[in-house]
Amino acid sequence: MPRVPRASLAQEVRGSTLVVGGDGRYWTGDAIQIITKIAVANGVRRLWIGHNGLLSTPAVSAIVRQREGGVAYGAIILTASHNPGGVEEDFGIKRVRRTPLLAPPRAHRVWTRTCGCAGTM
Repeated sequence: MPRVPRASLAQEVRGSTLVVGGDGRYWTGDAIQIITKIAVANGVRRLWIGHNGLLSTPAVSAIVRQREGGVAYGAIILTASHNPGGVEEDFGIKRVRRTPLLAPPRAHRVWTRTCGCAGTM
């Protein structure tokens, strides 16, 4: 995905809905507080945050694409996948943006050529 200048991104998210959640890592609560402040400061209208911050990656993807007809601009997922968690352990941030494909276009093209099929990933 091409990089978007900060001013353009701020304009894109103004008035939008963002989904926020993660796998319950140690710093999730603190990170959600910071993300909320940044989102509100940039004009995000609604935040859908998982109960106690918990939302799996597949759940976030489904919410972005389907809840209320797919109105969410995208999501921030707080996780480091299968890496260990804890105070001194891994903590990562993934972003999901509403797109017709479940993967970036380049990844979709590579997958299609590799398997010789035209389905979705």
